[in-house]
Amino acid sequence: MTTRWSLNTAIGAIARDLRQSLGLSIEKVSADAGMAASNLSQLERGVARWNADTIEKVSAALDVHPRDLMPHREERSRLWVRRSEVAHALEMVRRKLTL
Repeated sequence: MTTRWSLNTAIGAIARDLRQSLGLSIEKVSADAGMAASNLSQLERGVARWNADTIEKVSAALDVHPRDLMPHREERSRLWVRRSEVAHALEMVRRKLTL
C-alpha cells in the first residue's frame, strides 16, 4: 500500500526533523507553542491538520521562520539556522567592524 503525500504529513515531517535536529524535546516545543505535547505529536505525524495559527506557533517555538516548515518542490539538503543565532552572528560582525 502506497502512502499518499499530503501537505499535513509533509509539514509534520519537516517540523519533527527540525525539532530533532535542534535537539529539542516535543514537550519543550509544545509548551513554548502553547499546546499539549499530544497535539504536537499528532501534527508531526500528519494525523492533525496544520493551520496558519499552528504553523506560526510551532515555528516561533522552534525559533525559525514559518516558511521553514513548508515543503519545497525540489529536494535539497536543508540548513536550519535559528534567528537568535543569526542575530548573534550579526552582532559579532558589527563589533568587529567598529574596532
